[in-house]
Amino acid sequence: KPASGSEVVKDIQRAVGADDDGYWGNDTDKRTHAVRQASRHRGYQFPFGVKYTQSVVGTNPDGDWGRNSIKAHDAAVIRIQKALKKHGFYKGNIDGSWGPGTDAAFVQAWRKYAINK
Repeated sequence: KPASGSEVVKDIQRAVGADDDGYWGNDTDKRTHAVRQASRHRGYQFPFGVKYTQSVVGTNPDGDWGRNSIKAHDAAVIRIQKALKKHGFYKGNIDGSWGPGTDAAFVQAWRKYAINK
């Protein structure tokens, strides 16, 4: 089990509206997975539903994945990219697009910190 208080985990948790306890557990996993799957790069998949994903990215959970949801999603990706970059996992541009570089950095952090691998 990773040590409590990991700053990278706390930053990622803040990016997706999770409690920033420093443990990458089920809630952090679910929230980051929702953002990851809702990415344009991944083809707008919603394994936990549109409303849940909207609540994670910080927009009105109305079930309509429209312009406001996309904007909030991209802002959440920017927050995740900044957290990953700040802690040396991500080397790419902060652009709000979950592409291969963001995904590789995310997986690297997940492998290092996630409790339930």
